[in-house]
Parts: sequence; C-alpha cells; structure tokens
Amino acid sequence: MYLSDSGAGGPELVKEHIVSGENRGAPLSDLGKAMQAADLNTFEIWQPGPESRFVTQARVIVPTFRPKYLMPHHLGARGGFDLFGGLPYAFKAEEVPKLMAVLDDFNIPLVPPVNYFDAWVYDRDGLRSVDNSEVKVSLGLPPEGPGPNPQGPNPRAGDMEGPDD
Repeated sequence: MYLSDSGAGGPELVKEHIVSGENRGAPLSDLGKAMQAADLNTFEIWQPGPESRFVTQARVIVPTFRPKYLMPHHLGARGGFDLFGGLPYAFKAEEVPKLMAVLDDFNIPLVPPVNYFDAWVYDRDGLRSVDNSEVKVSLGLPPEGPGPNPQGPNPRAGDMEGPDD
C-alpha cells in the first residue's frame, strides 16, 4: 500500500526540496528510491490525498507502479470535519474526469469511502468492504451509507482539477 499525503501536482513532484541546507530529494524520485530499496515493483492500493489535485501524480504513479485500486482519503478535510455527523460530501467520479481517464486507461477502480470508519480487507482475493457497523453505531453514525448529517456539495466542486492537471 502506498499512502501519499500531498495533493502536489506539476513541477513540485520532480523538484528537489532543500530544507535548512539539506536536500531531501524530489517526491517522485524519493518514491522510486524507496520502492527500489524495498525491492518492490508495484503496490496494490494507492491512497492519495488530500481530496484533490493528484491527477499529475496519477499520470506518473499509475503507469509506473500499476496499483490495483485507488482509494482517496482526507474526504471532508475542506468541508467541515465532523466525525459524528459523517462525511460532509461524497467523492464523485464526475468531479474528477481527468483522474478517471487515467484510472480507466489502466482499468483501476476508484474505491472512495462513503462515511467515516468504512472498512476494507485486502488479501489474495483482492479488496473487499467488510462490516464495521458496530464501531460506526457506537459513534452515532449509521451502520452503512452516509450521515447522520445530510451531505452537501463539495466546497471544491469545479476546482477538483485544474487546467494544468
């Protein structure tokens, strides 16, 4: 599994980062070095974030490492995080057509969570959703689906992908 916590796209992906005189490398070069050090050619699940601006990353990561699933995270980070109210908006494929084109080209399913504490298991049979209703209900969330608060529109709808993506 590869978890990226940056919505960086474009030149910052290949730009070396110098912090207090120390060269910390470029994000994509560092990923390549880490994969080589771990003797890995691929990872099965990519969890990018935040909830937007990772199209440029996808254009490099998907053909290079061939993840089997893309599962976005940080949903709700810009919509008013309310753990007990549920995700404030849904992740909609139609809001990220450029990302979906990359995923479609490589037959990679998008697996967005519907609510906090959705759970999955990944094993030799692939990725599958598992029941986590006990945890959800204990927190006041419905056992499945969004809520309990109503979901509104993504405050970044229309800005999920930019002209440079």
